[in-house]
Amino acid sequence: MDRLRAAGREVRVFGRRRGRGQGQGDLATGEGLEAIVQGVEAIVHCASSPTRTRQVNVEGTERLLGVADQAGVPHVLFISIVGVDRNPYFPTAG
Repeated sequence: MDRLRAAGREVRVFGRRRGRGQGQGDLATGEGLEAIVQGVEAIVHCASSPTRTRQVNVEGTERLLGVADQAGVPHVLFISIVGVDRNPYFPTAG
């Protein structure tokens, strides 16, 4: 995000908790999606949930893609984290 902002790009962060410069909502329900995608040139989608797998990872992604399409967003980059828990460098609680 810092590199994009340094290059003069506006960066919006979407999450379930409100934070500085963030849009608040939920991929599982679609809350807040329409507002956050308005006027953006690209979406980097890297959200996932280990507990609400189908709701967020599958249905939430489909929901996001539909809203992005309706808003005319030309680019969506979807970063998969499948298998990240098997990476030996993945931080674990403990």
